[in-house]
Amino acid sequence: MLDYRKEHNFGGLGLGGHLFGERVPVMTLDSLQLPACHLLKIDVEGAEMDVLAGIEDRHWPLIRQLSMEVDPANKSHVPAVIDRLRVLGFSRVAVDSMFGGPSKLDDAIACTIYAVRDSTPMKQ
Repeated sequence: MLDYRKEHNFGGLGLGGHLFGERVPVMTLDSLQLPACHLLKIDVEGAEMDVLAGIEDRHWPLIRQLSMEVDPANKSHVPAVIDRLRVLGFSRVAVDSMFGGPSKLDDAIACTIYAVRDSTPMKQ
């Protein structure tokens, strides 16, 4: 439950396990028909792995930079995500704690993955 008085409760609620809520439309990268994506920001309260899995291989070359908040429950996936981003051509990948500085993968604090491609031109 959202409680602003509670430590480490930044206002995010996961997508599962709630009886009430508001339905919102889901958009795919494909539906936007973008020629390029200079920054993809992912903050989906625990559904990070689902979002990454939903990005089609043909869209990855369009993405120049990525910033993704990772819920503590998904931090065990971070090493595999970093490896995947490097395979996809992101030459610079960093993981920071929500409070700044390096993230510890075994703590209960969300982290952010930043990934940037090298300076070669993006596929148009």
